[in-house]
Amino acid sequence: MPLPRRHQFLMLVLAALLRAGAAQAGGVDPLLPAHLQYRENAPCTEIAAPDITAMPHSEGDYAVCFSYGSADMIAQRIGRAVSPIDIATGFFLGEADLLLRDPRELSAIDKSRRTIDVTEELNPSQTPWVDRMEGGEERHAIEIADARGLCPESDLPGDEGFRDYMHELYYFRFLALAQGQHKVCRKGLFGIPDRLRDPMADAANLSWKNYVDSHCHRFRSPVPLLPVTYRIADDFETLTRWKEKGWKPSAQQAREAFARIDYALDHRRYPVVGYSYEVYEKRLPGEREGDIDHSSVIVARKMMNGACHYMLQDDSGENCIKFYPKLHDRCILGRVWLSRSELLESLHSVTYLR
Repeated sequence: MPLPRRHQFLMLVLAALLRAGAAQAGGVDPLLPAHLQYRENAPCTEIAAPDITAMPHSEGDYAVCFSYGSADMIAQRIGRAVSPIDIATGFFLGEADLLLRDPRELSAIDKSRRTIDVTEELNPSQTPWVDRMEGGEERHAIEIADARGLCPESDLPGDEGFRDYMHELYYFRFLALAQGQHKVCRKGLFGIPDRLRDPMADAANLSWKNYVDSHCHRFRSPVPLLPVTYRIADDFETLTRWKEKGWKPSAQQAREAFARIDYALDHRRYPVVGYSYEVYEKRLPGEREGDIDHSSVIVARKMMNGACHYMLQDDSGENCIKFYPKLHDRCILGRVWLSRSELLESLHSVTYLR
């Protein structure tokens, strides 16, 4: 007989408290407060960059930067690398309704999933295969990942996005097409928006989801993963439309955003920022605002030439030489120092983990 919802809630609270206590005992930083007054770090106190010996893992030709930023935040928080491919899969296909209880969060996740795009690249019919889905939000991806259990990076490596799994993905598509119209267990993809459902894609996506689950030796985070998000706009496209109408972020909004960035860095958290990839190089002909919306973790901060700069870890896989010439001296193996004003030009969101 299932527990009453009140008892389920109490069990969840108890589990969270036990995880927080275990984290402190194991040397993981304790949770940060839920409600506080944020302030910018006016003197721009230096936060040293981590050791940089190689390019960061890349999303390749797949628009899943949200899962790489999420994985970077989690890894820095718990001291263990997790798979961005698993995080992307969970956001696109995970049964959030069966994992999470808060109706407000479920509604927000559903709204976020309805903004997922299905690319036409190598997919003219825009069939919603999992590796053709694009876009997502770190906050909701982390909540789903924490509820599902985390997948070690070594179990499902994620360099170049889904590229190393094309054999499996195309095999699952072949099976789905060969078997034709057939029933797929709806529970396996419960809660996915109708626009991301298709009989063939459902079968292939469910096979992929099962493949991921069979390869991941999931583990519980030693501390609850509680993301905090501040938004100037929903995304870069919305920010651009507002600016075209004469609106721009107020000084107060800018202070609020950078105060959260500074707060996270000052408390040993890597924040993820949403911004435009055009800060690095010009967009290609035909690219829309949604195509260049990007997100990255900030890993360091320091004063340079009288202005506060932040080091962003770009997961696009692009070499520094492809960026604007002015950035060449500020770029180290995919990590780029951007000034406050350069980042503010397209900044639309900040997320960090408590």
